Formats: sequence, structure tokens, C-alpha cells
Amino acid sequence: MRYWMQGDTTAWVLDEIGKEQPITMALAIGASGVKSIQVLEYRESRGGEIQYPFFTQQFDHAVLEQSNNKLKLDRNIDGITGATLSVRAMTKVAKVALYLHSKVMEAKLGNLARQS
Repeated sequence: MRYWMQGDTTAWVLDEIGKEQPITMALAIGASGVKSIQVLEYRESRGGEIQYPFFTQQFDHAVLEQSNNKLKLDRNIDGITGATLSVRAMTKVAKVALYLHSKVMEAKLGNLARQS
């Protein structure tokens, strides 16, 4: 897991298994949620459509919300026929990046409070 931070924006490079192979994705997360999500390396034989803007734009400004003690995205993500596991992988990575971003921001605020 790798991330970078500038101001209140974090950038993450995360892997998640699609059907059989890892999918490497980059995400930029800001105060308003997902700023962008991009597939860096797609290794599966099917489902590569998750790389295209018509699909990735569904994640723009997505945030986490709590429902029944579970964290989930604030919207439904439309699937792609033949790419169900790849869609699930990207959705999972978006949730993980949003959660990790919140923890990094909490730590940053905690450090600023201790310095005051």
C-alpha cells in the first residue's frame, strides 16, 4: 500500500484481486470524497471496461456512509456484464481508500492539536 498527501488530498495506489489476477488502481481522495479513480494495471482477460471513464466517473465525489454498522458508498455503482468481480474489486478499493483517507486526516488533525 502506497500513499501520498498534499494538503487535504491523499493519493493511493492499491491492488485488489478481480476474478483471479490483481488489479492495480490509483485513487485521489479529498474533502469531497473520491476525486478520481484510475486503473493502472488490468491483468484479467475480461472486464477491462472498468478502465473507461463511463465507468470510473460513477465514483466522482463518492463518500462513505454508515448503514447498519457497515461502511458503504453513498451511491450504487452500475455493474458491467461480464465484469462483476472487477466492478466489486474497484468498489471495494474505493471504500478502502476513503476509509484510509479519513484515518490519515484524523491523525493529521491530532498532530496539529498536539502542536498547538
